[in-house]
Amino acid sequence: MSSIIAKRYAKAFYNTTSKKDTVQDMTMLRDCIDVSNDFKRFLKDPSLSEEECARCIDALFANKLSKETINFLKFLQAKGRLDFLKGICEDYIKIYEAENNIASITIESAYDLSSAKIKTIESAVADKLNKKIESTHFIIPELIGGVRVVYEDQVFDFTLSNELEKFKEQLLTV
Repeated sequence: MSSIIAKRYAKAFYNTTSKKDTVQDMTMLRDCIDVSNDFKRFLKDPSLSEEECARCIDALFANKLSKETINFLKFLQAKGRLDFLKGICEDYIKIYEAENNIASITIESAYDLSSAKIKTIESAVADKLNKKIESTHFIIPELIGGVRVVYEDQVFDFTLSNELEKFKEQLLTV
């Protein structure tokens, strides 16, 4: 859950940026935080001076992020708010998606799905939610078969492992 501080910075930054490029930057930063323990430590390291941190930001992101986003990172560092970056990124993405009627979903399956099957799932969800869909696909072999679609806090589970679990529960209650 995001903090009030993260929401305020995200909204302020959203109101001052060119949205399309910056949402890609914020997505990349969020993903970096998710996968890199070194980057997480960097964000929380109070021992770096403002100049050292600015040089690190430039070295890490000079050709990867927009100038707006790099300046925003330096601003956050100067205010001592870099440790809120993940929440700021998540809130920025939520604001962008809400304003552009976009829903981000996760499609999970036991095996790789063809692009046609993914498009079919996206289309069905788009019809149900009445939104444009952006999806990510994960392969989770434990699902055995079928598909699970996750949207915000809703899970649409059409997997074989889920059906087997329901069957098991029915057998145990008899």
